[in-house]
Amino acid sequence: MLSVLLLTLLAGQAVVVDRVAVVLESRVIKTSDIERDTRITEFLNEQPLDLSAGARRKAVERLIDQMLIRREIELGGYSIASREDASNMLAGLRKERFRTEAAYKAALRRYGISEDDLQAHLRWQLTVLQFIEERFRPGVLIRDQEIERYFRETFVKTAASGTTLTPAVRRQIEEQITGERVNEHFNSWLKQVRDQAKPRFIDGALP
Repeated sequence: MLSVLLLTLLAGQAVVVDRVAVVLESRVIKTSDIERDTRITEFLNEQPLDLSAGARRKAVERLIDQMLIRREIELGGYSIASREDASNMLAGLRKERFRTEAAYKAALRRYGISEDDLQAHLRWQLTVLQFIEERFRPGVLIRDQEIERYFRETFVKTAASGTTLTPAVRRQIEEQITGERVNEHFNSWLKQVRDQAKPRFIDGALP
C-alpha cells in the first residue's frame, strides 16, 4: 500500500532532469548550469527574469567562455579570489540595492537563486578580474608619446579648463590607457582560444 501511495505522489510531481548540454574536452555544461547562470546574470543586471531559448543560448556562450578562462587559470596557476572578498562584494551589493534584508531575500526568491550560488558567482567574477590583471597587465607598456597624445586629443576635452599635464594627470591617463589595452589583449586572447575550441553540443539538451 505504501509503495502504491509513493508512486501516486511521484506521478503528480514535475520531474526536472538535469542533462549535459555541452562538452568541451573533459568539461561539461549542464542544463542546470545554464539556468543558474541565466537567473544570476539577470539578477545582477537588474533585468526581468527571462528563461527563453534566446536567454539560455546567451548563457551557453558565457559558460563556454568561462570554461576556457577556468582552464587557463588552472594551467597557469593563477590566484583565486577569496571567500572573504566575495562576501564583501555581496555585502556591498546588498547595501547598494536593497533597503532591507526582507527585500533582498524576496529578490532572491523572485529570481529563484540561492545566496550561496550568488556568492560563488561573485567570487568567480573577482577571480576572472584578477586573472585578467595578472595575465595581461604585465605585457602593457605605455610610452610618453601615447600619454601626451591622449592628453591633447582626449583628456583636455573633458577636463576642467586650464588643466595641465601634471604628474598626477599623467598617472591618471597612463592608468586609463593601460586599462583599455589590458581589455583589448584579454578580448583578443579570448577570441583566439574560442576560435580554437570545439565544444560539442548535445542534441536535444538545448532549446
